[in-house]
Formats: sequence, structure tokens, C-alpha cells
Amino acid sequence: MGLVDDITRERVEPSSVAVWWLGQAGYAYKLGGTVVYIDPYLSGMTNPSRLVEPAVMPWEIDNADIVLSTHDHEDHADNGTLPIVAMSSPKALFIGPGSSCSKMLEWGMPRNRVMAMARGGERRLEDLTIFATKAVHTDDSVGYVVEGNGVSLYHSGDTLFFMEMREIGERFSLDIAFIPINGKWGNFGVQEAVVAAKLLHPRLLVPMHYGMFRENTVDPQTFLDMAKKEIPGQRISLIDYRGKLVYKRQ
Repeated sequence: MGLVDDITRERVEPSSVAVWWLGQAGYAYKLGGTVVYIDPYLSGMTNPSRLVEPAVMPWEIDNADIVLSTHDHEDHADNGTLPIVAMSSPKALFIGPGSSCSKMLEWGMPRNRVMAMARGGERRLEDLTIFATKAVHTDDSVGYVVEGNGVSLYHSGDTLFFMEMREIGERFSLDIAFIPINGKWGNFGVQEAVVAAKLLHPRLLVPMHYGMFRENTVDPQTFLDMAKKEIPGQRISLIDYRGKLVYKRQ
């Protein structure tokens, strides 16, 4: 049995979510019976700077209900991943900003399963509500808030710091926020991540976007050390690569 089988078999209680880290900004979320993949980057082994093998082979993903892309960069909208997942999970819907969707259609993915979402957009799918939020990275990059099964998740996507994160924190009662800490290539670093946490005030904070490429990573302990001083009451979790986190709202 592999990782995808584990996700399929996982039983998720009400007011809970199970999360698996697929590396970089990629995650699988299971909320109730609905499985969401976000920014899966599961190819690229020819890239000599890749530090870890793909968490799972894309053709193994036969359980996707929804696949989210935050923008059109390869490690977030991957030609070696998304079209294969579309074949392996024939009922999955694929959502992203216009740039991501244009690539998906160029790759031959079914038009009726590709849905564009711009910043400020909202969609009700399966048992979830998905909101596209601002991100400061590419012209149309987005983050997402995913609400369902009694929990609320925020994935910032790749982004620089922006003060409107306060509005996200005020509008949504966030259970978990996933934010970058690498501080390179259009993402904020550990200092801005601490400030972002203060604005978002999630019940749990998960740092991301490290450990994939040799040129674009950071030691997460640096963030933990700073957060311990600056936001001592903030719960933080580091998810192991290919590891699982189960969160239940108290």
C-alpha cells in the first residue's frame, strides 16, 4: 500500500482535516470524504537540483476530487503531473487562475473539467467552498481558502508579503495557514512569515516551500526559533515530507 492508498483509506471525523505534505507547496487535504490536491509537483527528476524524489507518482493519484493550482510556474502547474492526474482521476475538477488553466488546456486536459478562478472568486464544489485570494507573485497568481467539514484552510501560494493578509485573517476563522518561508524567488522569508502569522492568526501555522530545490530552500528551524520569540502563543507544525498531520478543531 502506498501514500495514495493511505489517503483513500483515511477516515476524517467532522470538524477535522487530514493533511499530507507532497513537498514544496504541494499538499493533499482530506475533508470528510473529499480529497483535494494543491500544487502537486510530482515530476522533474531530470532537474539536478531536486533534493527529494516525488512523493508519489502522478499516475497513482486515482482519488482526487479537486486539484488546485495557485499559478502557472512549473512547480505549481506541472505538465508532468496534472494531465496524468486528470487521466488517473477521471472525475477530478481542476481549478486555477487563467494562466494555469490556459496551460492545462494546451496540455489537452478536458475543457469541462478545467475551471478558472480569479482573485476574489468563490466556488462551491463537492462539500467545500473555495475562495481565491490575493497573492503577490505573478500577474494572476492566487492563494486559496478551502472551507469544509467544519474547518477552514488557507494556502497562500507563492507570494511576497502584503498587508491585506489581515483581511483574510479577519474574514475567515482560519484553522490552518500554509505560508512560505524560503525568502527567495518571489516568496517572503522567515521575518515576513512571522508578521503574516500575526495578521492571519490561524489556530495552527504550517511553514512551506522549502526542502525541494538546492538553490531555493531554508532551514525551517530558523523560522521556529524566530516564531518562538515573536509569536510565542502560535501553534506551529512541521509536517515531514510525505508525512501526515491530522487536525481537529477544538
